[in-house]
Amino acid sequence: MNEKSLSEMTSDEIKEAVKEKYSQVAKDPCGSFNFPVGETFAIDVGYPKEIINKLPQKLTESFTGANNPQPFIELEVGEIVLDLGCGAGLDLYFYAKSVGSKGKVYGLDISTDMVEKAKYNMKSVGIDNVEFVWKHLFFRDNSSVFRFAQ
Repeated sequence: MNEKSLSEMTSDEIKEAVKEKYSQVAKDPCGSFNFPVGETFAIDVGYPKEIINKLPQKLTESFTGANNPQPFIELEVGEIVLDLGCGAGLDLYFYAKSVGSKGKVYGLDISTDMVEKAKYNMKSVGIDNVEFVWKHLFFRDNSSVFRFAQ
């Protein structure tokens, strides 16, 4: 782990430190972190308890988001969504349900461990309209409107 203060770190060192920390959350969500993690935190920031409690633990245990964006967006069936910082996939789940099988949700995260966990989570809950993009984004369809979810 980097022992430098944030002000002493280069942008590449900061990115690597963030990637490393979120990879730790993906691999060991019960570990000790200086920020809240997990299902209880998801409920505390506004995710519906009645739905969260029915989801597999792996889908919520690594949650590290800032809030529940669902009440602030009105997605329609067939839309295309890009979730920046998708983590283990909690928002991907809600977006995929909202846009339905005619829509598409793309997930992007700095941590490949989080992306792998999100892939597993989407498969475990039967979501098949989610794809993952990596370091570079290429949009082939210039006529599409992409909503940036976070």
